Amino acid sequence: MVRRKQSMVNYAERHERVLAQYTIRARVPTQEQTIIQGSRAFLFLPTDRAYKLWQLVVVVTTYYQVIGVPYALAFLPQLRPTQDYGLLASTLIYSLDIIVHFNTAIKMQDTLITNRWTIAQVYLSTSFIVDFIAAMPVDLLLFIVNYHESNWHYFSILKVARFPHLVRISTIGNLVDFLRLRPERKRWFLYSRYAHLIRLLLCLVMLAVIIHILACIWYGFVADENWVEDMFATNTTVIDIYLLSYYYTLTAVMGQTISMQSNKEYVFSTVVIVIGSLLIAVVYGNVAVLISNFYEDQNSFKHKMESLFSSMNLMRLPKELQKRIVLYYQIMYERHGTLNGHPQAFTKELSSNLSTEVELFLRMNMITRTPLFHECTSKVVQELIMRLKFQVYLPQDCIVVRGEVGHDMYFIASGYCEVRNAAIPKAGSSSSFIDEPPEAILTQGDYFGELALLFDCKRMATIVAKSFTELCVLSRKVYIAVMDKYPEDRAVIEQTIRSKYNGQVLQDAIAQHAKNKHLVYEHDAAVINCLNKLNERLLQVEDGMAELGSRLASLVAARKKS
Repeated sequence: MVRRKQSMVNYAERHERVLAQYTIRARVPTQEQTIIQGSRAFLFLPTDRAYKLWQLVVVVTTYYQVIGVPYALAFLPQLRPTQDYGLLASTLIYSLDIIVHFNTAIKMQDTLITNRWTIAQVYLSTSFIVDFIAAMPVDLLLFIVNYHESNWHYFSILKVARFPHLVRISTIGNLVDFLRLRPERKRWFLYSRYAHLIRLLLCLVMLAVIIHILACIWYGFVADENWVEDMFATNTTVIDIYLLSYYYTLTAVMGQTISMQSNKEYVFSTVVIVIGSLLIAVVYGNVAVLISNFYEDQNSFKHKMESLFSSMNLMRLPKELQKRIVLYYQIMYERHGTLNGHPQAFTKELSSNLSTEVELFLRMNMITRTPLFHECTSKVVQELIMRLKFQVYLPQDCIVVRGEVGHDMYFIASGYCEVRNAAIPKAGSSSSFIDEPPEAILTQGDYFGELALLFDCKRMATIVAKSFTELCVLSRKVYIAVMDKYPEDRAVIEQTIRSKYNGQVLQDAIAQHAKNKHLVYEHDAAVINCLNKLNERLLQVEDGMAELGSRLASLVAARKKS
């Protein structure tokens, strides 16, 4: 947990550096704007932890009423209100909740209203009546006034006045909004992989609660007085009766019935069976969908691997190559959750500014550790970062090879590489390239191949990936297109690149560049010469065709005269 919290702090600091260094969007204050219209003494704010804890207590109490009120009405009809501690506790909590509402600031758009008169007006015009009815201890008062009456317990049904409020918080989304959880917690409850398990659990709980209410209705209003004695030959407790009623209702919901004695019981059983068939269909359907969604990623990966193995076998690929291909897909799936080799593909769907902000956040550590960008303006760095290409390499892959003509520069985003000055031996050679000690180790934040941005020269070393390595590639074409707009930054970058190498290396690179340019010029000149000769031939053919046409016309005229 400590490491996770520290990593979240580091990510937040990295994002702050991005917003501070680059002009992407206007910064807004993190704290909410508050309008002081009265005294703030003993006033709760919606963001206070104590207020959120109190809201949780109210939610638990409201859900408790779903279980407690029907159970008390059906199985505890003679229980005195002074002995119903759950009823007394809920009455106290609802009464305190009214006081809390009168002393809690109201959020309207981006403003917190703290004027108590305004708070009271808003609360009185919205949910005060429902809360007041739910908090009234009517049954307790009637019991005190008329002790010998036995129907006072039915007034506890007034507690269901808050049931409409319960409906508003019956879904996960409404519940997290009601509790005012932080956005990251809300996204976890709504969109994480485990949100499917939470929905599955809530679905089962909903079924259990409905069966509980039906069981209370069965015993309290439908079942015959001798129903329990027919089932139990010995003395029973309230718990025994409740469990028997719950079991009967459950069997009726599942489509089974037990012995009944009256038309009222038959009617109730028929209704329960019809309702139960619908409930079971809904529950089974939701369970199947939620379980399928929970394992959707694993199933997609499994289908991808099955298709991959089939394709590789049809191509007759060697086992070693197949192993490396499977390793590539496994690592890309574990690190980036992608099956097509394109991580962060969603950034292409974002707006320009959002895409820029995401890319800069992902590359911020690389930017800060690369001295090439230290002296450049933020606009240049932003344009270069947005046009980098993402490439991955497996262990022992050669990224660049000594002797090749380079056109790209590489930044290491993750992983590490080895620098080897020896050339790769030809086939049949007895020398081992891998066994030789490396000249240097390159890790995250390092870069190489920068001379390729300036000159058409050969690579001076071979770079080999020693782990799963992620690189950002800057091509010379992109570099020139960006730097043509910023000549001052281009001079700074090229000076930084030149200062890294000694004079002899630069002279060799310039000579190779000039030679390649000369070869390109000679090649272009030869192509132009061939095109000129071809043009001359075409002109000659056109002249011949014109002369042939005139002769044919003269022959046709002579034939007509004859």
